[in-house]
Amino acid sequence: MWEGPLTDAADELLVLPAVWESDRHDNYFFTWWQKLDQIIPDVFGDAAVAADTGTTQIHSVTARELDLGIPGPGVDRPLGMRPVGASIGWVRQQAVVLTREKIEAALNSPYSGGGVPVGVIPVAMIDFPAPSSGNGGGYTLYLRVQRVP
Repeated sequence: MWEGPLTDAADELLVLPAVWESDRHDNYFFTWWQKLDQIIPDVFGDAAVAADTGTTQIHSVTARELDLGIPGPGVDRPLGMRPVGASIGWVRQQAVVLTREKIEAALNSPYSGGGVPVGVIPVAMIDFPAPSSGNGGGYTLYLRVQRVP
């Protein structure tokens, strides 16, 4: 949750949503948390984030990839894994860039797309199929923006 002013053509709010599958082995979560904390200053300079800043549509972009070294099923892991060889240890970190202009456009349009109510932003959290099992998954996380008087 965040609340505060955004100045036109000057301020950006970067949201890095994550949804985790829990198998009660949380050491990879703490690895992700530490790596994410280290890269946050660089995320604003990421090419995908910079390109999205000037658009008026709110959607997620893939900002970074992090190697968590996750060996496969049976451990806690974030949704949005990308296989690398026999390992699925890479994470595609989603990012949503919000500006005042984007939020106002979303709040002033009848729908943000696909029948989703005004101010609700769908973020696809898609797992690539694991090389060993072929299993993957598609989930949608919903973020909501609103104007606070």
